[in-house]
Amino acid sequence: MQDGFEQLRKTLTAKAPKDFRWESARYPDETHGSTVLRAHYAGLRMVFSDWPMPHDSTGMPEGGMAGLEKHYRDLSGRYGYHIELPENAVNGLGYHLMGMKKFDEAIAVFQRNVELYPSSANVYDSLGEGYESAGKLESATQNYQKAIELGTKTGDPGLDSFQDHLKRVTGKGKAATDKPTGYN
Repeated sequence: MQDGFEQLRKTLTAKAPKDFRWESARYPDETHGSTVLRAHYAGLRMVFSDWPMPHDSTGMPEGGMAGLEKHYRDLSGRYGYHIELPENAVNGLGYHLMGMKKFDEAIAVFQRNVELYPSSANVYDSLGEGYESAGKLESATQNYQKAIELGTKTGDPGLDSFQDHLKRVTGKGKAATDKPTGYN
């Protein structure tokens, strides 16, 4: 079996088709039967090695919003079907920007998430938090109200938080000085 393995490795090294990605590994501490699990895991990690979004040293997705969109567009092209830009990835970028006090950029990112996921209560709540952090309380109020409206219709588990956020900006209930929570 070792000879066949080495012959296949040599053949692929010399003659693998362009764009054919492959790796080989030996597991000397495993038996013939126990290599299956490790080999499948290693194979899946190699095949999908480009799946995770690259981040810079600050934890920001490389290229910001444009980088996120390009990453998922490239994945879609590679895998041959449309891969949605995840709502939580966009929200994570928005909250990261808020943490850096880049409120206008954060708002733009949250607005893009509203465009992508208009039926999600959470994206309106996040946009409300962006506006609130920027001191734009009227816009924050409108988005919190939209989050509550959608959250009520869909039974969103974040509904209580959305209501608390609205109370925070309107001064009814929690203190208006409480900081946005970053629920995403």
